[in-house]
Amino acid sequence: MPEKQHSIFTYSLTNAPNSQKVRFVYALKGRGNNPGLIKKLKGNFLTQSCFIVESMHDKEVESFFNYWHIHFKKLKVIVVH
Repeated sequence: MPEKQHSIFTYSLTNAPNSQKVRFVYALKGRGNNPGLIKKLKGNFLTQSCFIVESMHDKEVESFFNYWHIHFKKLKVIVVH
């Protein structure tokens, strides 16, 4: 069975201003016909504030969180297909 290294990201918006929360979620999840970051990277949401992407996209996701000043955690996992 092939294995791929993925990363699970969790984040918290509790300290972000409401206006920033809305814009961040649209940028992350998309809105209307505009795909968000997760769809562009072919990732999947696991829960409301937790998603998984292939590890090759880690730097892009981390840069995204840093740009928005959003606290996040990352966990490396191996996915067997």
